[in-house]
Amino acid sequence: MELSSLEKQLLQSVDADSRNDEEELRRYQKEALKQLRGAFRYMQEKYPDTEIRWRLFDPLTRITERGVLICSLPDHTSFHKINILLRQNEYVYSDTLYGDLIRDRYDEAVCACLKEFIPNIRAYTVFYTSCGSEISGRSSLSEIISHVPLLVRHTDLFVCPPAGITAEAADALRKEGFFGAYSIYSTEDRELFEHGSYEQLRASSIRSNFNLFEGLKEGTAS
Repeated sequence: MELSSLEKQLLQSVDADSRNDEEELRRYQKEALKQLRGAFRYMQEKYPDTEIRWRLFDPLTRITERGVLICSLPDHTSFHKINILLRQNEYVYSDTLYGDLIRDRYDEAVCACLKEFIPNIRAYTVFYTSCGSEISGRSSLSEIISHVPLLVRHTDLFVCPPAGITAEAADALRKEGFFGAYSIYSTEDRELFEHGSYEQLRASSIRSNFNLFEGLKEGTAS
């Protein structure tokens, strides 16, 4: 079977010895191709309506702990890892791409939770936990919040005028299950707050940190 142009492109990161037909591949190349095609199937089943850009492939070998396929969404600058592990002679896959797809819903809920305490607020969350099919872009907010083990996440909060997280605000986040690490970026510039990019806000605002993890009675600010 002839390899697709995408398969040949990604396999070149494994070996510069490029071949056009599957039957011509060496044994380790065939194993890498098996991992790659498995990752494609996994992502297609998990994100059937999502266009994905494929960036780089580093297969699982005898001397590596895991294989990695790097991908991104067309309109996003962040890259995501698809982890490839071998379990009971079968390749298993997990990824972090879901974070880009659920971010807007999650951030809207965080802002709604804090509106009573901080009227002018924006949020941007990054999810770090690599998940299999149990969490996808179609997962509900309750599934995201109640997932076990806890999805590791970091939320940037942008506020104008400057405001901190009070004990009451922290308690509201805790009750709704919005655990994680927070960075608070405060600015007096209303124009920047309303129209600036997240990168501009991070560069031009005063930053403080706040951690809220399950089981802690209070967040810690610094």
